[in-house]
Amino acid sequence: IPGASMSGGDIVLPAGTYKLRATVPGWKINCFVSRLYNVTDSSLICYGSVENSHASAYASSSSLILDVFTITGTKTIRVELACQSANANGGGESRGSLITSFSGDQTYTQVEIEVA
Repeated sequence: IPGASMSGGDIVLPAGTYKLRATVPGWKINCFVSRLYNVTDSSLICYGSVENSHASAYASSSSLILDVFTITGTKTIRVELACQSANANGGGESRGSLITSFSGDQTYTQVEIEVA
């Protein structure tokens, strides 16, 4: 998308109408939900699906965001997650210990955006 960029974990988009799909995984955090948030205007764009990943089980789930939205100027947006339970680090447990044989970065939230 011409004019789009990343800033930290945020996405900067120029004015337009966009189709977004995001998967936001949760592991060992009980009930959780994702949302797409307009940082520039301090406003909610949409919520994702409400999911559950039991805090004592070794199973994960992903909250799915599917939306078509319009912004009238350049805006910074962010995918966020809120959970029922958190560990001492403020979130669920890292899956890093499960994939120690791989090297490199680990991917969690995935976002796809296209012009609608």
